[in-house]
Amino acid sequence: MEELETSTPRAVPGANLDALLAAQTPSLARRLVPWLLVLLLVAGGVAGAAVYATIERPIAVDVVEVRSGEVEKTVASVAAGRIASRKRARIASDVIGRVVAIHARKGDRVEAGQLLVELDAHDATAQLEMARSSRDAALHSIVEASSRLDWARADLKRKKGMGPDVVSPDLVEHAETEVTALEAQLASLRSRATEQEGRIKAQEALLEKHRIKAPFAGVISELWVELGEVTTTSGMGTAKSEIGGGSKLFEVIDPDDLYVTAPIDEVDLARVTTGLAARVTLDPYPKEPFLGTVTRIAPYVLDVEDQNRTVEIEVSIPSSLHERPLKPGISADVEVIVDRKASVPRLPAHLLVDGRRALTVEEGPRVGELRTRERDVTVGIENWRFAEVDLPLGTRVVAGGDARPKPGQLVTVRKTLDPESR
Repeated sequence: MEELETSTPRAVPGANLDALLAAQTPSLARRLVPWLLVLLLVAGGVAGAAVYATIERPIAVDVVEVRSGEVEKTVASVAAGRIASRKRARIASDVIGRVVAIHARKGDRVEAGQLLVELDAHDATAQLEMARSSRDAALHSIVEASSRLDWARADLKRKKGMGPDVVSPDLVEHAETEVTALEAQLASLRSRATEQEGRIKAQEALLEKHRIKAPFAGVISELWVELGEVTTTSGMGTAKSEIGGGSKLFEVIDPDDLYVTAPIDEVDLARVTTGLAARVTLDPYPKEPFLGTVTRIAPYVLDVEDQNRTVEIEVSIPSSLHERPLKPGISADVEVIVDRKASVPRLPAHLLVDGRRALTVEEGPRVGELRTRERDVTVGIENWRFAEVDLPLGTRVVAGGDARPKPGQLVTVRKTLDPESR
């Protein structure tokens, strides 16, 4: 069979080896060109990435401008305060008795002296009637004894006037003895009547304790007693016996005479005095704070285990708020204003780094570029919201952004925030 020819060059005796290699070079070059192009592209990409990595890119930040405004130095309460009533009375039972009537319920407004709870007073009423009967009997006996005494005195006077020749001395002496006896009897009856009057007053007072009334005009804030329940007195303690040992019946408060009480740290005591203004924020009205006045500072320090030593202060509630449905027990945050400055450069206090430095945004060395700068700040008075600063008005201070820039970093301003809203 005839062999097929291939493209493989055959060795020719005596042929030049260099000539053979030269004949194959164009084919080798064609195969290497694509690989060379790939290598060039990779090298170019690496070089481009290295150059791109050296380009500084700005960070977008939000800023707050230094503006003129009011700054206060305050002393804040160390714990939530609360609304309290200056008139608050918890009424307990002084006698044992079954509740037969309840004339008001929790939340009702009552007047001073209004009857609220009645206890069964059958025994007390009976004792009072007996005392009155005894007194009336004593008074009737006094009338009779007085009449007999008047007759005896007149008879003695008549006998003495007739002389010893007509009336014997024995009869006169007998008349004198009768007058003396009647005088003693009358004195005893009058003493008994006085005793019965005292007994009547005591029974009337006891009977009145079965009729429990409101001590002043106000609102019933608590009612612990139920119809048919038997009350207790001192020495017969129950779960409801806390006030004077007797059963708690109800509590009355005056909702028109309210104040705020709150604890402050004892270290702030020297800076707080009566008459200072205090800002109060109530939990039901968090966006409607009001200004009151410090009216009282407790004369003692509260020393509670595992807690800071504190002093209770009282803050008045303006009369303009009396129409608002404020209730004792509502939580309140209190800030006493111990100093105040108006129209001073200020910043939101939380923007100060460590309380004494600010990261500002200023013009960089190149036209149009902005860079951050850390500046030392002298702080005047401050509170948790604003701090008085010595920065020029209009100075832009970093307040947030995509990332926290470092001092000297290139930035762009994304937006300017309103300091009042933060």
